[in-house]
Amino acid sequence: MKAEVSSSTQFASICAAGRTVAFFDLDHTLLDCDSGSAWLKLEFLSGQISLANTVWAVFVIIRYRLGFVLDRETMQGILGAAGEGYFGRDAEELAQKTGRWFSEEMGQRIRPGALKAIEWHRAQGDVCIIATATSQFIAHEAVKTFGFDGLIASELEVKDGILTGKFTTIAYGDYKCDSVRKWAKGNNIDLTKCTFYTDSMSDSSLMELVGCPIAVNPDRKLMEYAKEKEWDIVDW
Repeated sequence: MKAEVSSSTQFASICAAGRTVAFFDLDHTLLDCDSGSAWLKLEFLSGQISLANTVWAVFVIIRYRLGFVLDRETMQGILGAAGEGYFGRDAEELAQKTGRWFSEEMGQRIRPGALKAIEWHRAQGDVCIIATATSQFIAHEAVKTFGFDGLIASELEVKDGILTGKFTTIAYGDYKCDSVRKWAKGNNIDLTKCTFYTDSMSDSSLMELVGCPIAVNPDRKLMEYAKEKEWDIVDW
């Protein structure tokens, strides 16, 4: 994996023919688990993340799974603290570590229904993109493992092959919506003709933006909201 891999990769060439896009959230949508929690455990056990930051992260993950949407200021603070744990680390070494971990722990965790949805979109000639709040390192492995065309993810800044400890992009909640909107504009994509699959209420703003929003095994709040909106709800 190239350490400089970025979610800002352009796909104008594959979208030029007017193909539509299917966006997929990663955790609890494509996967039947939270890759961030699993990665957090690995980092804590290997001494890369402090106990204090681990406890804080677990608290945030629990709130996320309960359907509580974090505001921008709170999310910036959380990711700022999380990013500090990556300061000074070698990006290529992190990429290799992530690749080994994803292959061993996450490669078999894709939901059966996700595989069928990907296959269906491929048959339609759609472009398939992962849109996730997780880092570009984990997202890149999901793209490679499951055969996606690209990714939109939270990005840790890399300078001269070394992580600075800062996030240059946050792809959570409204931030994810902004990132997808920017990506679509740069690639001449009409989002009203696109599909988005997610499990989380935090993605409701992006669901509002696309033409075909689909709630996948949704959290309680998204379940209620999807029913109110008469969106499709599926069990993968």
